[in-house]
Amino acid sequence: MANSDRNNISTVCWQYSDEFSETNLHLLENEILSDISFAAGEERTIVRAHKMILASRSPVFFAMFCGLLKETSTVVDIPDIKADDFRLFLKNAIHVVNVCTVLEECLHFQEDQLKEECISFISQNTIAVLKTRSFKNLPTNTVKLLLEDDALNCKEVHIYSALKAWGVCACKRKGKNIPTAENIRDEIGDLIKLIRFPTMSVEDFSKYVAKDLVLTPEEKLASYQDIVLGDKISGYPNTPRQEPTTLYRVMRFRSITTRNRSIEVERNGIGFTVSRTCTLHGAMLFRPAAPGMVTGKFVLNNLNKKLVESNFSIEFEIGKTTLDHLFSPIRLEPGIEYCVRHNSILTRKCLKTYCGKDPQPTNADKVQIQLKDVRSVAFIKAKMS
Repeated sequence: MANSDRNNISTVCWQYSDEFSETNLHLLENEILSDISFAAGEERTIVRAHKMILASRSPVFFAMFCGLLKETSTVVDIPDIKADDFRLFLKNAIHVVNVCTVLEECLHFQEDQLKEECISFISQNTIAVLKTRSFKNLPTNTVKLLLEDDALNCKEVHIYSALKAWGVCACKRKGKNIPTAENIRDEIGDLIKLIRFPTMSVEDFSKYVAKDLVLTPEEKLASYQDIVLGDKISGYPNTPRQEPTTLYRVMRFRSITTRNRSIEVERNGIGFTVSRTCTLHGAMLFRPAAPGMVTGKFVLNNLNKKLVESNFSIEFEIGKTTLDHLFSPIRLEPGIEYCVRHNSILTRKCLKTYCGKDPQPTNADKVQIQLKDVRSVAFIKAKMS
């Protein structure tokens, strides 16, 4: 098909997305070519989906649709889960294309844990997420939530360009198919106040902002003065967002020794606080010091609220004293006490394990970590704000 034909067929433009997953999400949200229905909750609310996509993403669904005892009905009853929660589950595999959609549903249904995972994902994949159609379709309050985030990991000019693109789409949704700079500014409204123009380079501001008509001449001049002279007269935020993040392993001990365990099941944990915003990616567990295996579960809590639950299994390996166990990234905030706990089961052959000795200060670049009740050690991907 010629490019001119593609440009004229606005009703199917979603099919020309650069991302295959984005077209799949469009099919799911609009129930196009759905070939399976789920009756969710006690009300048996119908939720439609696609067998092929579900089977390709989940061994459970593959067995349901393709196994020896495959489901033959076109409607599957799932009475133990509400329809809204099940819809959220179908988009729970977070990726660049759908993370904004998932975030919006998390805010609507108050799914705090998944919301934090979405925000953390966006902070690590900011440029790619800001280019998606799902970002451009977000409501104003959700865009505001993202623009206020210190952890967005890109240049400020990228955020400005994304906001301007969001404003263009907002105009088009209201029938203004050829939006003017004035129309765009009207749609952006107070969101423009969240752009940190004073933190831009002179080159970026001159090339991408000064030539636009979104800011008034007075706003441009004041921002120039902020950038070049260090003045604070524009009124725009002048605190830089975070620089690209670095992974740090925070070791509580200077050295490692061994100890004997007198029981096969042990419950252990660390309480900790951080001095600045950062992201927890996992925990380090000491390995057995003799042949055998350790199995168990990690749980991360905040004020008695479970944030992460993750299973682990460790086999003895000569020369290895620790295991880095990763789980879904969780953003940590200063002033809040967190606790990582683990319950582990050891075979009798490996009741002797490695452990730490000689405590040392725990810092990760500009983040200070206060640990207590130390028997295993958390490591943190520092994201300074």
